[in-house]
Amino acid sequence: MFEQFFQPTQDQLIWGHIPSFVTPYWFHQARSPIIEATESICGDDELFGAVRRTTFDYGAEIYGNEQVLVRTGFSYIGNSSCICYQQAWQSGRLAVVGETLIVTIDPLKKMKRAMSPELVGFLNQHLWNGDESVKEKTEKML
Repeated sequence: MFEQFFQPTQDQLIWGHIPSFVTPYWFHQARSPIIEATESICGDDELFGAVRRTTFDYGAEIYGNEQVLVRTGFSYIGNSSCICYQQAWQSGRLAVVGETLIVTIDPLKKMKRAMSPELVGFLNQHLWNGDESVKEKTEKML
């Protein structure tokens, strides 16, 4: 699991709160080190990181005066796709949960393909290891 802190900036605030369109940007930024790390694993015929779907569940407001911790891991790793699971925390409160379906594609054929064993091995090192299951944590937040 990866962790990254974000400090809300004045230009992101609306009435002292972070609007809902900022968190997806933070989640994207927090996924970037993972995507970059896969570039050395994947060959020319394997491109990891094509986003097919994202969902966000907002459970609490994010305020502009404190840092936000984004935790990133994987809740599911399949044959050609995986689900990147992310949480945004502020002041010990779970504020936002996001899930992103990421597929591996063959860049020449422009279609999905099976992940290499090396890529699956790398992703397995970052399976979500929170103290509760992903489903339990999200249900408690909502």
